Amino acid sequence: MLEEGIFIKDLAKYRKNFRPLLKETESAKWKWEEIHTQRFRERKQVCNNLPKLAIPQDEDELVVYTDANDYRWAAVLMKKTTTGEEPCRYTGGLFTEQQAQVWHINEKEFFAVWKAFKKWPYFYLLKNSL
Repeated sequence: MLEEGIFIKDLAKYRKNFRPLLKETESAKWKWEEIHTQRFRERKQVCNNLPKLAIPQDEDELVVYTDANDYRWAAVLMKKTTTGEEPCRYTGGLFTEQQAQVWHINEKEFFAVWKAFKKWPYFYLLKNSL
């Protein structure tokens, strides 16, 4: 199964409008609206232009960049090359309503780091140092 999050930068931004559709209840029925059609088309366009991802080798020097704001977090695993850096993997997500309201920005930033290392343990466990 293809995990689109390893290819699409800022995937959480595209998923944001679809999350409420997953919370169908008796009082709130599932309703597809114009914003969903628009976001779906944007997501299709992104999928048509997926970035080329580098395949990390054992000898490669890898770097993880993370970021977080009030609503979402993201991380990218980069491989250093002689000409700069190339992306290897992307991941990201949305904070829950409670996390978004209660957590300080430092906690959100650390959460992004923690999720990145949890997501890609095989890339740093085999290295001698981080």
